[in-house]
Order: sequence, then structure tokens, then C-alpha cells
Amino acid sequence: MDISDEYEIVEKISEGGEGEVFLARYIRTGRMFAMKVQTGDIRNLKNEAKILGAINDRRIPYLIDFAHYEDKDILIMEYVKGMTLKQYVEENKPDAEGAFKLFLKITELFSFLHSGSPGMIYRDIKPENIMITDDSDIKLVDMGAAVMSYGDAFVESGAGSRGYAAPECMNEKRIDASADVYSLGVLLCFMLTGNDPSKPPFAPDVEGAIAACTNEAKRHMIKKCLSTDPSKRYSDASGLLSALKDAENKEYRKSVAEIFEDIRTFLSAFLSVDAVMFILEQTESRVSLLPEYLSVFYKGNTGKTHILILALLMILILMSDAVSEHIGERRNFIISRDINILFTEK
Repeated sequence: MDISDEYEIVEKISEGGEGEVFLARYIRTGRMFAMKVQTGDIRNLKNEAKILGAINDRRIPYLIDFAHYEDKDILIMEYVKGMTLKQYVEENKPDAEGAFKLFLKITELFSFLHSGSPGMIYRDIKPENIMITDDSDIKLVDMGAAVMSYGDAFVESGAGSRGYAAPECMNEKRIDASADVYSLGVLLCFMLTGNDPSKPPFAPDVEGAIAACTNEAKRHMIKKCLSTDPSKRYSDASGLLSALKDAENKEYRKSVAEIFEDIRTFLSAFLSVDAVMFILEQTESRVSLLPEYLSVFYKGNTGKTHILILALLMILILMSDAVSEHIGERRNFIISRDINILFTEK
């Protein structure tokens, strides 16, 4: 196959250890593709072609062709439009909520890869290898370091980028999917703080990341990911994903509970004011003691109407308390004789 007859090089996109990546136009249709030309170890390029051909998922670039031209192997694959995660974080500086929302998508992808049959250990997780597409989706690029893993089998290390790779990768030890979990923890620290661990002192800003977390479950999750002992981390991204969703749910339940607590407080105050208004109305003193707008609102209300209002408010308070109990914020309430609502923690 003569590549020059099929493709026209438009520009160089990037350059790495295994090869140079170009934007290439398919002459027959004008469609754009990414072309990776071997400059390093040929085994990595063949391995990448094999993995791209084996995985069918929208978050992984699809393989077009693998060819040999002028003594070089060439990989042709989908061209991903967008920016790298590194560029995205540096330009947009997402807040904690935005960072966790994006990290959830990334963790879902690696959960899919780790739980496959066979599973895949990526071994080189870093923001330069994750693309944020023009439609705000994610794609994982550069599979040169990835390896297939069967069950609980360990694979050779010998890959990874300084600052992001797990300690066992740098020590030339055999690794499993927990090495990717460590790198995901480092990646999250970068997303939360913007501090690049690939620069001296080549370590994630753990304190900054923990400070950015809004609940203890997320702080614990980061610490567990970054344990230097692989056996103390989540065994794979599926375990991390489960912990992440649980932490998000706890945060959601807390925020919902706070909303209902505010509703109860408002209803309690309103109920007390309404009772006072009712008493004043019965003594015909409302106009002289209260602002005109309140007296207009209550003017003409009958005793039966007030009783209905009080009953409805009581029902709303009971309903809000029942919902709070359901989401974990369990409280008792006591209705005093003067219709004030007092809340007490269990």
C-alpha cells in the first residue's frame, strides 16, 4: 500500500515516544483521520493497533488501517476534534463540582476497560491522553502502553509517566489494575487544583485536592486511590466508580435534607405568625398593630379558613419531615401548646 497515494498530510498534531501523529486527509473523500508514524518501538504501535481493533466503544478512537510504508509502520485511526484534558483544565479551571462531573465520565470509561473480557490496563493515564471532544464527551487516545489482562493476572510494568504513574510502575514491579486507580487519583488531584504533578516535585497536590472536596467520602476516596500499597487501593476502576457514586449520592442527600430543613423552618415560622394573626383578628386589633399589607391579606378571613390553613401547613411539615427521614436526616419534632415547632436531634 502506497500511503502517499491514499492520504495527504495536513499538519503534525503531536510527537511522542512511539511515534509522530499527523492530521491526514483521505484523498478520495476528503475526510480527516489521525496518522501515527512509527519512530520508536514497533511493538508498541502494533500493540496499539491490536487494542484499537479489539475495542468497540465511542470513547475509544476506531481503527482504520495498519500499514507498512518506507520501512515504517503506520497506524491510521479516527481523528478526535477537541482539546486535551490538560488544556481544558488549564484554560477553564473547573470548580470542584465540574471536576467531579468530568471525573465521573473518565472513571466510567476505565471501569468499562478494566471489567472487559479480557480487561485492559492502560498504564499511562495522564491528562494529555484524554481528549475533551467538541460535544463535551471524552475519548482516550494513545494505546501504546496499554496491555490486556485476564482476571487477576499481573502484567509487566515498564510504562507510565513520572508524577502520574503508581510507585510500583517506577520500581519495575508487576502491576494490576490498581496501578491505573493510583493514576486516576493523581489525575483527580490535578483536575481539582490545576497543579501539574509531571513537574517538580513530581507529586500530586493531595492537600489542595482534599481541601476542595465537599464531603468526607470524597476525601477518603482520594486518599485510598493514592495509597502507596496497591492492596489498600480500590482493586480496579469499577470499585472506584462505586465509591465515587456513593460519595456523590451522600452529597445529594445532604443537600436535599438541607432544603427540606429550610422548608420546615419557614413553615414553622409562618405557622406561628399565622396563629398570632388569627388571635389579633379575633380581637380586632390587627390594623393598628400590624403593617397595612398584612392586615389586607388577613382581612375577612374566617376562623374556619384559618383552621384549614393551619391544618395544611401541619401536613406540609409532616411530609417534609418524612422525606428528610427517608434521605437520612432523621428528626423528631414537638408541637408546643402555643403552636411553635421545636426540632430536636435524635
